[in-house]
Amino acid sequence: MIKVSMWLGLWLAFVMGDLELIQQKLLIPKGQTPGETAGTVALSFLNTPYVARTLEQPGDEQLVINLRELDCTTFVENVLALTQTIESDTLTVDHFKHQLARYRYDQGKVQGYGSRQHYFSSFLQQLVGYGEARLMAEAWGGVPYNKPIDFMTKHRNLYAQLADSQNFERVQSLEQALNQIQKYYIPKDKFSAIESKLRTGDIIGITSAKAGLDVSHEGFAYQKGGKVYLLHASTDQKKVVISAEPLAAYLNRHRDQTGIIVARLQ
Repeated sequence: MIKVSMWLGLWLAFVMGDLELIQQKLLIPKGQTPGETAGTVALSFLNTPYVARTLEQPGDEQLVINLRELDCTTFVENVLALTQTIESDTLTVDHFKHQLARYRYDQGKVQGYGSRQHYFSSFLQQLVGYGEARLMAEAWGGVPYNKPIDFMTKHRNLYAQLADSQNFERVQSLEQALNQIQKYYIPKDKFSAIESKLRTGDIIGITSAKAGLDVSHEGFAYQKGGKVYLLHASTDQKKVVISAEPLAAYLNRHRDQTGIIVARLQ
């Protein structure tokens, strides 16, 4: 009984911490554009600890609220949910939760593990479908991104939830749908030609050389001193940071990173 009470007390402390964080961040002033708002919200998370797999909770799939510990994906999701809530002028915790579900799950419906937007490309396609963003690579002279996306189903053993056939089939359907869409990216050797077009708050997906995977990392563009940096939840530094080097140098330093996908909020 004591152990249960202690666990409940810790759980309530975490929940209250998140509620307070949400309420504080909803006081962030709106920018001139949604991208400016997103940039300011993203900066408010600097030094937040990097923690992976916070969505993998026991029991049935549910909307996990955790602003205290972020990986690169949950960082982007939470920033966008806060941004949309601020932009809408409906400054409530419930509205934030609703938006977070809209971004994290297929059509915002929490229907098991398979309903998550597991790939960055599917997340972006849904964001574009909502009318909340534009994909920029094609207009900026990018090239077709034709690699097959099937990493999760080809590596089923890495995902415990894919042992369930229903989850596996839904993720497989997601992959098949993505492979029917013409996608574009900007190779890193063309980055210098488009760097001046990027704005703080643009969503950045870093494309991967790994077979079956669309992107290996994600974050936001951040302009500083005429250069663009990556504002992201860093696996190396174990916290949310602005990259120490410009994004061009960051990409060149990682051989397995092939370029970027860019989405601009609207």
